Amino acid sequence: MRNKDNLPEIRLRQAEESDLIFLYKLRNEPIVRRNSFQTKLINPEDHKKWFLSKLKDQNSYLYIVEVSNKPVGQVRIDLEYDTGEINIALSQEYRGFGLGTLVTKKACHLTFKKYRYVKKIVAHIKSNNLTSQRSFMKAGFIDKGKINYLRHPCRRMVLEK
Repeated sequence: MRNKDNLPEIRLRQAEESDLIFLYKLRNEPIVRRNSFQTKLINPEDHKKWFLSKLKDQNSYLYIVEVSNKPVGQVRIDLEYDTGEINIALSQEYRGFGLGTLVTKKACHLTFKKYRYVKKIVAHIKSNNLTSQRSFMKAGFIDKGKINYLRHPCRRMVLEK
């Protein structure tokens, strides 16, 4: 991976069935599990069921993050009314280079452009995940304070159109 001043081209593409194994491995990386609201390892059957349902869900947009045509992460935006909720995960070797901020900006821009009715995008980030909080603030999100989300203390961060 290059340094953060010399990042290669970043691309977001719609997830496909062939991404099943990549996303399974990514979702079970220790740091991803620790920062998720469900911290237990995900078994292959549950992952496959979740993944296939997300591909079919017309209110969920699951993108694969690619760097130099290599999958390195995922970003998902679930839409409800005029609000999107964003979730992002990057492979371990691609963290710490500012990629999270760039991917977040790109995904939000794409969402606002493609779905004009979306007025804001929300992120719920665990209180102890300071790296993600900083990344989202750099992407333009405003910290709206502490809340309890899915039985976890977290920060509610919002990006308005």
